[in-house]
Amino acid sequence: MTIGCSGSSRSIPAATSASQSVASTVQSTTRGTLSESSAPEDDKARCRARDDEHYRDQDRDQDRGHRCQSLFVANAGNSTVTGYPLNDLATASPKRISSGVNSPVGLMSLAFDASGDLFVANCGSACGGTGVGTVTEYAPPYTGAPIATISKDVNAPLALAFDPSGDLFVANVGNNTVTEYPAGHYTAAPTVITTGLGPVALAFDPSGDLFVANSGDSNVTEYRSHHYTAPPTVISNGVSFPNALAFDPSGDLFVANSNNTVTEYRSEHYTGAPTIISNGVVYPLALAFDPSGDLFVANCVTNCTGGPTDTVTEYRSGHYTVLVATISHGVNVPTALTFDPSGDLFVANSKPGAGSVTKYAPPYGGTPTVISTGIDTPYAMLVH
Repeated sequence: MTIGCSGSSRSIPAATSASQSVASTVQSTTRGTLSESSAPEDDKARCRARDDEHYRDQDRDQDRGHRCQSLFVANAGNSTVTGYPLNDLATASPKRISSGVNSPVGLMSLAFDASGDLFVANCGSACGGTGVGTVTEYAPPYTGAPIATISKDVNAPLALAFDPSGDLFVANVGNNTVTEYPAGHYTAAPTVITTGLGPVALAFDPSGDLFVANSGDSNVTEYRSHHYTAPPTVISNGVSFPNALAFDPSGDLFVANSNNTVTEYRSEHYTGAPTIISNGVVYPLALAFDPSGDLFVANCVTNCTGGPTDTVTEYRSGHYTVLVATISHGVNVPTALTFDPSGDLFVANSKPGAGSVTKYAPPYGGTPTVISTGIDTPYAMLVH
């Protein structure tokens, strides 16, 4: 499953039912440096004004938009989402979202739509919360009650994604489906897509095809754009209890597998033999690409129990089998990776009782900035 590890093999046993899949998942548990201190006070004021006015068109002024962005973290330990302004990570108090948040344990439990609204996948009782689970939508500045609660056909959701047209897709591990909600009408009755056992990750390729990582079936299924309910193409060569999916800038598909590999499938030939990346890879839980196209892999080396040997490994763009660097300082059960617009790397460290987010400036090997206020077992993370 996606959430963590079970046993010394760290692999995910195929479940015999949807409920077993959920129980096993829960129990086995984005170059330049961004200056935090140099942002002028008027920049901070403009960011606050943007939130107060629900200012969403950041493309009008890209530089200002970057300074106004925040890091959002889904905390499974206290059922919150916390937001940290990138221009003031060191001193600003985080935003805290708790209303409607209900055990966000999926590694893809956060997403933003094109208008800037935040969506949170709440796994519910299958993951230590209550009920069958929901997806909640929050408008800027995000700290109030959700503006919508999506529940129709949602069942223990672990992953969220938007297709190019703005439709919302939800991976439901509780009933082995992906549900599609039309853009702007997210509470309407969804299109239901039947998947394999244990859908834990979603991704779209450049053409808009949907890819689903089915952990219990050890495969990835591809659904053609706008024909999502048609029988899928099954990708199984080299796939082993997948935890995460990602596409590089050229459209190649990368799959993080529980057998200590990441497999790369060439664009438009996803069912062919993959390139296998294994040097430094140990139970990979998350994948991300930096602005130059290098691949970063979060490795749960210590059987997801935490320790000094957990790592994030970097592989050179276009030569992904070559290990470039290993980051270990401050890494402790890494479950999510993301980059800010300046190329700084953020790592979510989810060891229970010692959760944190660590920020690394290029070339990433130095002492990180540690963010811990409000962090409690972080499983998902995004910059927006």
